[in-house]
Amino acid sequence: MHTKRFLFLVLSMFMILSCEDDDRADNPFLPNVSVNFEANLNLPQFSQLEFQGNTVIVETGGVGIKGLILHNSLSGGFRAFELSDPNHFPNSCSTQTFSGSVSTCNCEDENKYDLNTGVSLSGLPYGLKPYRVQLQGSSLFISN
Repeated sequence: MHTKRFLFLVLSMFMILSCEDDDRADNPFLPNVSVNFEANLNLPQFSQLEFQGNTVIVETGGVGIKGLILHNSLSGGFRAFELSDPNHFPNSCSTQTFSGSVSTCNCEDENKYDLNTGVSLSGLPYGLKPYRVQLQGSSLFISN
């Protein structure tokens, strides 16, 4: 009986001590802001999203930090990311531009990110900040 208790205690301690907080989960550069946006794919400004690999930038005030990157990924799903570079504090150059499926920060370091995955192509610690995307009918609902 004591062996079972000892084994239980050792396994419990191992599980508790092996849990580690992922320091990269909370990006220190980007504040958490509430996002709730609808993109109607029937409207001309979002019609490019009908095709895989295409991207639309939303710079409407109050949507995200700097705005949104909406992308119809090559894998067939829609992705939404924060427009502000995740490896800079928001400033005048941290807004990104895109070419194909790659977004690039406008700052001197020109950080690059894959729009299909959000991963940094420059080996940086933070990838693009994702937002939740739901397709309902012909509208995308973006939130966090």
